[in-house]
Amino acid sequence: MTSLQAPTYVPAAPTRRSWLALAVLILGVVMGMLDTTIVNVALPTIRTSIHADEATLSWIISGYALAYGLILIPAGRMGDRWGHKWTFTVGLAGFTLASLLCGLAQSGEQLIVARVVQGLAAGLFFPAVTALIQLSFVGRPRGKAFAVMGAAIGFSAALGPLVGGVLIEWLGSLEGWRSIFFVNLPFGVVGVVAALLFLPTGVAGADAKGTDAFGFVLLAGSLVALLVPLIEGQNLGWPLWTWFSLAGAVLLLVAFARWEVRQARGGRTTPLVPPHLFSHPAFTGGVVLALVYFAAFTGIFFTIS
Repeated sequence: MTSLQAPTYVPAAPTRRSWLALAVLILGVVMGMLDTTIVNVALPTIRTSIHADEATLSWIISGYALAYGLILIPAGRMGDRWGHKWTFTVGLAGFTLASLLCGLAQSGEQLIVARVVQGLAAGLFFPAVTALIQLSFVGRPRGKAFAVMGAAIGFSAALGPLVGGVLIEWLGSLEGWRSIFFVNLPFGVVGVVAALLFLPTGVAGADAKGTDAFGFVLLAGSLVALLVPLIEGQNLGWPLWTWFSLAGAVLLLVAFARWEVRQARGGRTTPLVPPHLFSHPAFTGGVVLALVYFAAFTGIFFTIS
C-alpha cells in the first residue's frame, strides 16, 4: 500500500549485496512472526510466574497484534517519506529493546505495555521489507525473493510454539518464559548492524502530500473499538458497553472508508488506503486471503495452548 520510489542503489541484476540485504530483511520477518506465536506456548508459565488472569493473558497476545496492525499502514507512508532503510532499522532496534523489556517484566501490566511497544516496532519495520525487496530486485529474482519471504513467514509462525516449548523445557517452567524474549537480543543487534551496512538507501520525501492523520485516527479507533470487547467481553459476561463498542467499530470503519474516498478525490493529503487499489481483483483477493490466513493460522495456536 505504499508508493515505491527508485532507490539510490538499483542493481540491473541481483548482486551479492542484494542477497545480503535480503538476508537482513528475512531476519526481521522471522523475528516479527516468531514473536506472534512463540508466546502462546508460554502462557501457562506466565500465568504462574506473574499471577496473570485470563484477560491479562489475552492482552499479552492481542496487545502485540493490535499495536502491530495499527502502525502497519502508517509505517509504509513513513518509509515513503523518510526512507525504508531507516524505518526498518529503527523498527528493528525498537523491537529488540522491547524484547528486553518483555523479558524483564515483573507484572502483567508491565508485560502488556512492553508487548504493545514490541508490536508497534514490528509493525514499523515490516512494510519496509516488501518495499525494499520491490526496490532491490527486478524480474524473476524479485519473484524468488518474495517466495523466500513467504516461506519465512509461514515457517517462523509455525516454528514459534516449538522454539518456545524447547526453551521453557530447557530453562525451567517458572522463569523460562523470559528466554523467549531474550533470545531476540543477539539476533536484533546483528540485524540492526547488518541493516546499516547492507540495506539500500531510498529516496526520502516521496509522500509530498503529507500524512493522513485523521484517517489514521478513524482506523485506529475502529480497531480498538472492535478488539477491546472481543478480548474483555467473555470474561465480563458481555455487558452492554461491549455491544455498543462493536457497533461503534462498524460506524468508525464506514467513516474511515468514506474519508479515504474523499481524500482520494482531492484532499490535501494522500489517503492511508487509496480506494482505487480495491478496483484490482488481485489486490482485493489477496486482502481477503490474508485475512482468512492470519485469522485462522495464528489464532489456532492461542486456542490450542
